[in-house]
Amino acid sequence: MNLQTVPTNIRALQPNFVPNFDQPLQLLVHCHEKIIWQLNNLSIAGELLLSEEKLIEAFFLIDRAAAHLKNAGAKHTEDEENSLFPRLRKRKNSEVVEIFTAIDELEAEHKEAQQIELELNKLITFLPRRVLAAKEKIEKFNEIVARLNKLYLPHIKLENDVVFPFAAKILPESELSEIGFEMKQRRFLV
Repeated sequence: MNLQTVPTNIRALQPNFVPNFDQPLQLLVHCHEKIIWQLNNLSIAGELLLSEEKLIEAFFLIDRAAAHLKNAGAKHTEDEENSLFPRLRKRKNSEVVEIFTAIDELEAEHKEAQQIELELNKLITFLPRRVLAAKEKIEKFNEIVARLNKLYLPHIKLENDVVFPFAAKILPESELSEIGFEMKQRRFLV
């Protein structure tokens, strides 16, 4: 999968520039773009692992993607689970109750993604970097990457198309500013 195959409505909140912490919902969408990019890189790396001449390139992509998911991806999950979702849950009207099911589903998917990423990182540790890995290990790598794609792509679509626009509609600017500030704090930028 490449970025061109991602539905354009996933980018609905993203402006033509990189958003900043004053635009936390747009920044979350931008983070999703980076996650999709890294998943794409993992898929490409899976193909490159089949060629001994391409191992350096494969591991360059693998290492960058794994590091991104482990660091930036983890902070992104914290942004949602510790800053955005609790504020949405505080709302107690009929409109918000419907979104609770989606939030519960998203949080469960975050846990599942963490498990799959741990499995991926463990496998990466044991992949040989100078010679071709056994065919079974490459197949396992590609299977794990496929599972991540299968989980993340609809997950991102639900957040971008439903949860974030809902949050933009219901959360006051003061709370959005607080979310942005908390995101900055998580990255030690304040």
